[in-house]
Amino acid sequence: MKKIIIFFVILSNLYANIFTDKEKARKIGDIVQISLPFYAIVTTIYNDDFVDGGKNFLISFVSTQASVEILKRVVREERPNKSNSLSFPSGHSAASFTSASFIHKRYGLNQAIIPYILATYVGYSRVKARKHYTHDVIAGGLLAGMISYFLVDRKISIESVNKGAIITFNLNF
Repeated sequence: MKKIIIFFVILSNLYANIFTDKEKARKIGDIVQISLPFYAIVTTIYNDDFVDGGKNFLISFVSTQASVEILKRVVREERPNKSNSLSFPSGHSAASFTSASFIHKRYGLNQAIIPYILATYVGYSRVKARKHYTHDVIAGGLLAGMISYFLVDRKISIESVNKGAIITFNLNF
């Protein structure tokens, strides 16, 4: 919890009006949306799981984004700013929540708290910038969560030292 508070204090000092200024919210949301998939990959490296975890993330990410693009073209909902008819669901939110839900499913909630907070901000920024309706953002997040739930293998490592040997078990659910 202390890390989260420190994170928000730093963020609010750097970008005092990221919640009130529509253009700043959009820009920061765009940056965070691009950064979260990289964060997910770095998390696989941190957890010494780059090969299997990276492959698992890629499958989940591509499946989610393909589903988003298909839904956008089938539903054809007009955006709040009237720029086009590709509002539903939010691709930014789906990409962000794919990253957070991948980390959650594969490595546990403790490693996913900050990504979930950042993904929620991305969703907020899309509504604030009038690129999406709230239901577009919720749908993108739910779609990402459901796809991660079904496609991401959970990795739990149990290590025990027995006369200098380390035994690692990977449990897939």
